[in-house]
Amino acid sequence: MNLHDELGRAGTEATGGSAERLVSGSVVESLGARVRRGRRQRALGGAGVVAGVGVAAVGLWAWLPLGGSARDVEPAASYSPPAISGAVQYEVDESARVSAEVPIDLRVPRDLACGVDVELEEGVTVHDESVLSAGVVVSAASRMQIDDGSVVDNPESAWVGYDAPFIEAAVGWQDGAGITTMTVPLLLRSGEVVGVGVGQGSRGGGAGGDAEATQFWTPLPRDCPEGTEPGYLLDGDYQPVLVTQVWSASLQDALATVVVSAGDVEYTGVQGLNPVEIPEGLATVEVVTLVGGFTCDATLDAAEVTAGDNLGDVAGVGAAAPIPDQIETGRLYGYGDDALVGGYPAPLGPDAGPAVEEFGGEPARLVLSAGEDRWVFDATWSERDDLPYDDAGWFVALSQVWDCGSPDLIEPGDYEARLIYSGADGDEVGTATLTDVTVVSGVPSIPELAGE
Repeated sequence: MNLHDELGRAGTEATGGSAERLVSGSVVESLGARVRRGRRQRALGGAGVVAGVGVAAVGLWAWLPLGGSARDVEPAASYSPPAISGAVQYEVDESARVSAEVPIDLRVPRDLACGVDVELEEGVTVHDESVLSAGVVVSAASRMQIDDGSVVDNPESAWVGYDAPFIEAAVGWQDGAGITTMTVPLLLRSGEVVGVGVGQGSRGGGAGGDAEATQFWTPLPRDCPEGTEPGYLLDGDYQPVLVTQVWSASLQDALATVVVSAGDVEYTGVQGLNPVEIPEGLATVEVVTLVGGFTCDATLDAAEVTAGDNLGDVAGVGAAAPIPDQIETGRLYGYGDDALVGGYPAPLGPDAGPAVEEFGGEPARLVLSAGEDRWVFDATWSERDDLPYDDAGWFVALSQVWDCGSPDLIEPGDYEARLIYSGADGDEVGTATLTDVTVVSGVPSIPELAGE
């Protein structure tokens, strides 16, 4: 019986004929919809693991034909990994750390999904010491094919759409009786899975494995199984990793996990892969320049900068800004008995998190301009669900800086807007030129307070 048949048989026996249901698109989508559950730690053994075997076995089998491959390996007298220049080699032996916790389960679709948080440690982790007799070895090296078709070793940066990182690897064993290996390339961002690549599964008695190295292409950011996705992604450091797991032939027992990491690779051009929809009610970024500061002079100077000044544009153009496109005077200065207290939280909606992450570095200031006049406001952001008149979501509090710019209250009307914020590029301050902002009188977003 080949590996395809064995995996299908294991799943069918464990689930009492549920294989047909599990491989249906609706079930795969429902599994993917439950990925945003925070960090998961699994302990081997117990009823929970047994109950999950059917999903595991059939889940793997539903996944591999979609682009991965599974194979039976003919046994040989011994196994020697192929020569891979600059490769790190990990052997599953007595020197490996031992832990019953399985950091990620390569058998199940809900773990091979974007939005899942994982803790992966470089090297070998043994989950069951019976695996030591198998002599499993993983050799791998980080590479990248660049735009002209040449290949570079150990890349430190990648341009999305031009460069293609991959991990060149080989997996083998000295005694494959009773084991199955699975290898999957992933892309991580600070422990979150943001890309899932094409994997490979193998099994074979005796010695065997890859006679030649395989190129495991690193998935792009947002290259995700259907029904799963990460949040809004920014340019910055990402971690391409290759995860190999050794399971028992029945797929019921995790034996070892081997993680090879390419380290931090600085990705540029990631924002272009994000959804383009701008949440309703937010201003839009037209251009960002690396200029500005939080003294009064620096703030007012930044408000004069235009795109034509060519001071080093950074990514983010066309994205949502964490500033409402309509600002209420009641939110700026208070209302009712609290008039002129000011700095009331102005709602941005539940989907403004990516805009806050990208352009909400504090300290920050908003400058509204009309003609020669400038109104300067300190800006702070928060996510809240405790306000009496507003739905839960993100908010910005704008407090006028009375000793910088105009000392007068701002009047209703249309204004040019500049957002000066921290951390635009490393430690540098950025100034985002926004679409015009309209100031309206009172707090029309709260009908209950219309008369105040």
